[in-house]
Amino acid sequence: MDVRDLTAVEIADLLDAAWREDQGEAVRGPDQETSMSLADRLGCNEDRHAEAWAAWS
Repeated sequence: MDVRDLTAVEIADLLDAAWREDQGEAVRGPDQETSMSLADRLGCNEDRHAEAWAAWS
């Protein structure tokens, strides 16, 4: 999955799925490669990070 093409809402959905999976819910989060790409993207782009956080909140 190319995370560069995702909207803030789509990123928020992935973050939510990852969080729920970490909490033990029966939800499948993104695979390891997607998670790493997403972390890199959000870590390098403060605007996208803020947009995704706002969408998730």
